[in-house]
Amino acid sequence: MYWQYMEDLELNAQRLNIQDNAKRITVPWLMVHGTADESVPVSHALDHHRANPDEQLMIIEVANHTFGCKHPYQSDALTMHTLEWVKQSIGLLDKYFKA
Repeated sequence: MYWQYMEDLELNAQRLNIQDNAKRITVPWLMVHGTADESVPVSHALDHHRANPDEQLMIIEVANHTFGCKHPYQSDALTMHTLEWVKQSIGLLDKYFKA
């Protein structure tokens, strides 16, 4: 990360506060998080859910931060964790947008 990014975060900390913004979301949304995420603890997803209980929360056991994918992705098939995430997302879209 460049220093300017960290400086911007510090200068705009209140406006960029994820928990405060999560409380204000009024549309259906899905938070998907893996229990083996090496970058962001699963407790952060649980905090978001507590901030806005209308959020749909999906915890994928043993999924990492990228749901088993990496760049460049060289497979023709999705990983089982990514497939689970995609299916859940489609289900949410169907629930709210299907006629």
